[in-house]
Amino acid sequence: MPSGVSVTSEPPQSAALLEFLRTPASYPRTRSVQFIETHLSWVFLTETHVYKLKKPVHRSFVDLSTLAARYRNGTEEVRLNQRLARGVYLGLVPVIRSPAGRLRLGHDGGEIVDWLVKMRRLPASHMLDFAIAHGNVDLGRLRQLGALLCHFHARAHRIDLPPARYREDLRAALLANARALEDGGYGLDLKLLRGITDCLLHYLERHAEEFDARVNAGRIVEGHGDLRPEHIYLGSPPLVIDCLEFNRALRLLDPLEELATLALECERSGAGWVGRFVHGVYSRECRDIASPSLLAFHTAARGLLRAKLCAWHLRDAAVSEHGRWLASTRQYLTLAERHAARCASPGSGQ
Repeated sequence: MPSGVSVTSEPPQSAALLEFLRTPASYPRTRSVQFIETHLSWVFLTETHVYKLKKPVHRSFVDLSTLAARYRNGTEEVRLNQRLARGVYLGLVPVIRSPAGRLRLGHDGGEIVDWLVKMRRLPASHMLDFAIAHGNVDLGRLRQLGALLCHFHARAHRIDLPPARYREDLRAALLANARALEDGGYGLDLKLLRGITDCLLHYLERHAEEFDARVNAGRIVEGHGDLRPEHIYLGSPPLVIDCLEFNRALRLLDPLEELATLALECERSGAGWVGRFVHGVYSRECRDIASPSLLAFHTAARGLLRAKLCAWHLRDAAVSEHGRWLASTRQYLTLAERHAARCASPGSGQ
C-alpha cells in the first residue's frame, strides 16, 4: 500500500461509491459509462478504458473483504495479466474522498476509499465471443492464438508435485463441485449429476498412468486459469485478458485443462470447431499430443465447474435472472455429460 495517503476504516462499498463510478463526469473526457456486474467485481467501461472494482467478499477460495486485500489482489491482477495482455493493464487507481466528502479518482491526497484496476478498453468487435456470435472467426488469428498459448505455456513456471497429489487434487475438485451442485437445492437432475461424477472418477482411477505421465513430463504449469472466448482478443497480435488472479492454486494446471475450458465454452456457443481448431494448432506447435479421452475428461470436469459457478449465482440473482442462471447451469451439465461419455469411450474422439 502506498505511503503518505490515509485509508478508510473499512466501510462496506456504498451505493454512493457505485453511483460515483457509474457517472461519466467522474472520469476524464468521458460521455458515457457502461456497467457490468460479475461474481466478484463491478466493472465500469468508458469509451477508452475499463475500471474494475472488486467486491468486498470473503469466500472459501478468495478473501477480498479488506481494503488491503483488494489492493494486493489488484496489484497481482496487473502483474499476472502482463503475461498474455501486455499494455492492456495500466495499473491501480485509488478512489479518494476529499476532506469535504467528495469522491474523485487520483493519487493526490485525501482518504483512499477503494482501488480500481485500470485497463485499456479493447474493441468488442475483435473479441472471440463476438466473432463466434457473428460468424466471422478469422482462421489466421486462431492460428496465432494457438501459437501464443503454446509459447506462453512453454515459458510458464513449471510446478513440481507428486503425480499422486495432482490426481488427488483433481478428485477433490470433482467431488467438491458435484457436492455443491447436489446440496445447493437447485432442483437439478441428481441422477445425471451422479452419473457424470462417477464416470469421471472411474476414468481418473483407471487412467492414473496417463495423468502421472503428464506430471512427470513437466506439463503442470502456472497458467491463465480462465481461458474463455470473452477473454480472447483476436487483434494483431492476439491477447488474452482476465486471468484468474485471486487464487494461485486454481492457476496450477495442465494446459489441457485450459484448452478444455476454451473447447467447452466454444461448444456452448455453437462453435465447437473453434476449440478443436485451436487445440490442433497448439498440439502441433507444442508437440503435445494427448489422447482424445483425456481432453474429454478435462472438458467434462470443467463443465461441472462452470455449472457450479452458474448455480452460485442463483443464490443472489434477482427473480428476473433466476431462469437464465438455472438454464446455464443445466446446459453446462448437459455438456459435461456429453464429454464424460466420450472419455468413457476412448475411441470416440472429439
